[in-house]
Amino acid sequence: MKFSVIAPAVLAACAAALPTAQEAKPDAAGPFSLMALRSASPLHFQPINAAGQKFWVGGSTSSYCPSNIDPCPPGTQTVFANTNGLDVEVPGGQAVYVDPSGALSFTQAHSAYIPEGSVQGPFTYTPGQPFGTYTTGAFGSTGFMACPDNAAAPTKWQVFAAIQNATVPTGNVGDCLGFDAAAIEYSGEIPAWHIYYTTMLTKDIPIDNHHIQTLEERLLDLDRKILKHHDRLLEKTERLVSSTTHICNELQTTIRTLNNQASVINNTKHIVSAQARTISAQARKIRAQQGMIDVLQRDIFRLGRWYTESLGRINMLDETITDRGDDIRELWQALNRHTAFVERVERDKYWMHVYTKQVMMLRAAELEFAVTADDDRDEDDDEGSVTAESICMDSTIVTPLQPHILLDKIVVHMMKDVLPDRFGKVCDGFEIVHGSSATVHGRDDVEDSENGSDEMLRGSSDED
Repeated sequence: MKFSVIAPAVLAACAAALPTAQEAKPDAAGPFSLMALRSASPLHFQPINAAGQKFWVGGSTSSYCPSNIDPCPPGTQTVFANTNGLDVEVPGGQAVYVDPSGALSFTQAHSAYIPEGSVQGPFTYTPGQPFGTYTTGAFGSTGFMACPDNAAAPTKWQVFAAIQNATVPTGNVGDCLGFDAAAIEYSGEIPAWHIYYTTMLTKDIPIDNHHIQTLEERLLDLDRKILKHHDRLLEKTERLVSSTTHICNELQTTIRTLNNQASVINNTKHIVSAQARTISAQARKIRAQQGMIDVLQRDIFRLGRWYTESLGRINMLDETITDRGDDIRELWQALNRHTAFVERVERDKYWMHVYTKQVMMLRAAELEFAVTADDDRDEDDDEGSVTAESICMDSTIVTPLQPHILLDKIVVHMMKDVLPDRFGKVCDGFEIVHGSSATVHGRDDVEDSENGSDEMLRGSSDED
């Protein structure tokens, strides 16, 4: 609920409850008296006086002063206290206004009554030298005009606001004369007790002074009673104003407090709304994240199942690898045994080749294949010759890697000692033995055996 809507209504009620002073008007100044200015007219330089609740150009001021007032103001001048009221001593003063007919008027003493439809201005005072000006804009007028009581033979001129629809004494606004109201500063004492409210008297009306005195006494007594009631009313009004002011101040304080609380409530509402929107957004995010979590949980479950299956397969593969490891170890052992067997076979083959060659050499020597050796010598290659010559040579330089050559040389020396006459034939027959050995064991192995290289002989065996 917005309490700011209540505040104007409460303040308006407080303002309506307070007694209002007379409406303030622009350019208030005073005191001053008025004089009509219109050249070449009976109005020029005539004073403006108040009588019978109206204003007149010329004539005299109608005032009254009770007999118990001492000293009593002379009451012969009409003076304005400001732009909106007369300068009088009567309590409450007498206000100036323009009635619905357009006539410039003033209120009765001890009364603030103004006829319905009247306006209190605006009245404007403009200071100047040697005098200022006083004018009005009531009902859209542009100043004042004076209207005669009789167009043919005027005896008095009444002051009106200068408007075309004014209700004038002759009934014709054209009979009126516009004028400027000169405002002359007044510096004396208050000129009157109050301006009398009876109509302006003329010289041809008989006057009963005793009757008037009686009426004045009665009016004075009535004034005293009115003043007493007025004082009581003022006292009660002051108390009422004080109470109303206090109540209004409390109401204003309460309203300000309520407005502050309403502002706090509105701010809190905005904050709560913002927090609610934030919470809603976070809830949507949480729901989205929950959906992602559900998907991740399903993925984790599938991954767990896959991991379990993979672990089972890994275990099976581990067992298979263990079994294959045993097989590999058995194969490796078998390979080692096979390698050792092959090496023994190669060694046996190597020495078999050596023994075969030597036996065949001895056999050749015994059979003395001289003729055959001569026929076949041209067909052998150079390598065989080099090998034979190397065996038949007298050099005894033999490397540790050539034990079979050493045996060959020992056999040759033995043959040389036993068969010196046939030694040449034996050397020639060696090439035939060498060729036969190549036929049996292969030429490469024979050449290797002749050169004395055990490593090459073993390498050839591995290639076979």
